[in-house]
Amino acid sequence: MATIKVISGGAPKEVFGKLTPLFEKQSGHTVSYSFAVMSALRDRLAAGEAADVLVMPTNVLDGYQTSGVVREAGRGVLGLVPVNAVVRTGAAKPNLSSVDAVKRAMLNARSIVFPTPGATPSGTHMGKLVETLGLADALKAKIIHRPALEGGVELVKSGEAEIGFYPKSEVINTAGLELAGPLPADIQLTTIYGAGGDRRQRGPRRGRSLRRLHARPGAPRRLDARRFRRAVAASSLSPQRKSDVSDFRQPPTAKGSSSAKPELDVREEVDALQRVG
Repeated sequence: MATIKVISGGAPKEVFGKLTPLFEKQSGHTVSYSFAVMSALRDRLAAGEAADVLVMPTNVLDGYQTSGVVREAGRGVLGLVPVNAVVRTGAAKPNLSSVDAVKRAMLNARSIVFPTPGATPSGTHMGKLVETLGLADALKAKIIHRPALEGGVELVKSGEAEIGFYPKSEVINTAGLELAGPLPADIQLTTIYGAGGDRRQRGPRRGRSLRRLHARPGAPRRLDARRFRRAVAASSLSPQRKSDVSDFRQPPTAKGSSSAKPELDVREEVDALQRVG
């Protein structure tokens, strides 16, 4: 039996922790995961590191498919990940019911933590949101940039940061933290995560069976149980269409290939999610 190497962003980490033992039991293979923020994964792939499966936001996978890194065949959609606020267990939860309420919560907070803009899709989104809401100057001394995988949740647990903003799947069921709620729909980021095979990896395509497990009918229910959301109506995604990592830095294209990134049709993504659900 073989070891399947998976390189992934941090959002699906808990989901994979629940699904992988089932896959290993059924297949006899073992899975080796490497989780990191997207900017770090991008640098590693650019340096030539390869894997059997790459798990990333679908727009990022689109860029790698264009540049010849990811195979088109066998790509799958795993689920939807929204941004949520978290607080220390027992702390008062901020009101996030409207855009104005979010602004007040940020202004009233002693300190706020979210991923470094440019390092992760949620960090990029939060950085732009602070600017859009006109809070950059007011919050400058309050904001801490720290991805969840690099100690951001620890800052909330310790009380150093009063509120954290992270993808829900990265913080759900974390001891010492409580979910305060999602961002309102008008300012929410919904990231669509997918998986694709790395065409640079030599030998048998061992990642196919793993991708099939996570995309088969039973898996989405488990994904949903771990807050990796299933398909939603296209109308609920449309207001946030551009936030599906379209503003996040895309990987460089290979020499001689087109630099144009194929536009992702939300309806196609939703249809794909409904087919696997």
